[in-house]
Amino acid sequence: MSNSFIPEDLLLNILARLPVESLLRFRCISKSWAAIIDSKEFTKFHLNLSIKKQESHKFLFIKRWNIYAAEFYSSKNIIANWRQISNPFSKPHVSFNLVGSCNGLLCIHDVLVDNLFLYNPWTKKTWIVPLDHEDIDSFPTKVSHGFGYDDINDDYKIVRISNYCEVKVYSLKLNSWKRVEGFPYTISYTCNNGVLSNGSLHWLPYWKDKSNLNRWILAIDLRTDKYRLVPLPEIKEKYEMGRLGVLNGCDLSLVIQTSSHVLTWIMKDYGIKDSWRNIMRIESNDLMYLLVQPLAYFEIRKQLIYQDSKGFISYDIERKLQQRIDIDHIQEVSNNNAYCCVPSLVQPFSGERSKGSFGHRKRKRDT
Repeated sequence: MSNSFIPEDLLLNILARLPVESLLRFRCISKSWAAIIDSKEFTKFHLNLSIKKQESHKFLFIKRWNIYAAEFYSSKNIIANWRQISNPFSKPHVSFNLVGSCNGLLCIHDVLVDNLFLYNPWTKKTWIVPLDHEDIDSFPTKVSHGFGYDDINDDYKIVRISNYCEVKVYSLKLNSWKRVEGFPYTISYTCNNGVLSNGSLHWLPYWKDKSNLNRWILAIDLRTDKYRLVPLPEIKEKYEMGRLGVLNGCDLSLVIQTSSHVLTWIMKDYGIKDSWRNIMRIESNDLMYLLVQPLAYFEIRKQLIYQDSKGFISYDIERKLQQRIDIDHIQEVSNNNAYCCVPSLVQPFSGERSKGSFGHRKRKRDT
């Protein structure tokens, strides 16, 4: 089949509006179509259009060794297209943690053997991240990761914080690790993985100096690999430190618990303390804040979608009403493992062939 009668600009615009599954099939039409679809320029064009025109919010979930996808349509207040998607493991595997999702790529941590992988569940391509030579013969007592995109250098990066304050950054473009020297902070491991917002990864630090407690978020800028502090909201009520999240792909969120309520805050103007807004306040029980994960915020509709230990809930901010969203098999998905995502053609590897399934490298645990 020839595209000689279709102007190239028109062909690009048509193809860029198609779903990933269709584009992968259309690669077989001709060498010229395959060259277009495989090009880095088209991948970026398609990704940007997908982000702008998405009519629903797509979520990924983990249950044991399976990965599931679902879509939320705010106009209908329903979750649809619930399905199991491609599993990168060659056999049942129960020790992996989904670090994060960015531009269609997943970063996965094999907790048992401390390996990292990048995976595109739509193209089924996998990249095994090489171990840093300093880590091969050791196993950290505590480790946290974050994953995101450096838009200045067009590079995907993984930040690894081990033993509370040892920081290293992996560059997919360079396929190498580097240490962040002189890191002065200790992170709180109750905050789990780093949260991606505005080109930086965020953690809640642990402060020995109690005067700084509940005042700052720790951020590592993926463009410069340097760290800085981002202000927390001014909260007059006494509360226990909660957990960070991200809404709509860019806005930082914070869930905290007072003696009687769980509160959700959102930062509308990144880095500006006065831009924090309290958008949800619900009655709480013990450790409930650990079970609440905001997923999407619709400002025009004044609607917040969040996940708790039982599934999905739609919260009407103006009327302060909650409505549970029913979905088949939602009870099979464990809590606090949902990530917003966008299907893409982005390749999870740099310079070498990708792997078809996950392998394992053995390393020695410290004794």
